[in-house]
Amino acid sequence: MSNAILSSDGTPLREHGHYASQLRFWVTGQPRPKGSWRPITIQTKAGPRARLLPDNKRSEPWAMLVHFEAKRAAEHNAAFPTPKGTPVAVSIVFQFERPKCHYRTGKHAHELRPDAPAIPTGGPDLDKLVRNVLDAMTGIAYADDKQVSSIHTEKAYGRSAGASFNVRTRSKRDAAILVEANENKERA
Repeated sequence: MSNAILSSDGTPLREHGHYASQLRFWVTGQPRPKGSWRPITIQTKAGPRARLLPDNKRSEPWAMLVHFEAKRAAEHNAAFPTPKGTPVAVSIVFQFERPKCHYRTGKHAHELRPDAPAIPTGGPDLDKLVRNVLDAMTGIAYADDKQVSSIHTEKAYGRSAGASFNVRTRSKRDAAILVEANENKERA
């Protein structure tokens, strides 16, 4: 089964003799940020040693879910993981369930309150959410997360918590469009 990206005329985009490809999947669960690392000192025979431990213990189960679903999606797609040096674009929508305080009460409990926000503006931080999932997809969607040359991310409310992913190889056409856009900005 091919996941080739099609141009406007319906033909596959090609790059160096192979098709630009994409990997799409959904992960059900509460998105968790990577968090920071906290240093601890441990005593060894050679003396005290510093060791770094993850700050958020709940980030690993979420990363494992992302890893599993990415692996499942990539099983039948020979284009993934992309070889080192191939640029990759990643789009992610992190979806959160609305808190109960966003809804009215009583017989109107299924209706949103007029002052309920349309888009999540609280935690977790978007950059830490991204860091966790990019690391989780390493070795499956791409050889190294250094290959990610474009990221589009959003936080949204939905019926269930989770995240949708679209990872695609960047074609020469993408690069040409970016160069042209930057040149036009410089001229303006």
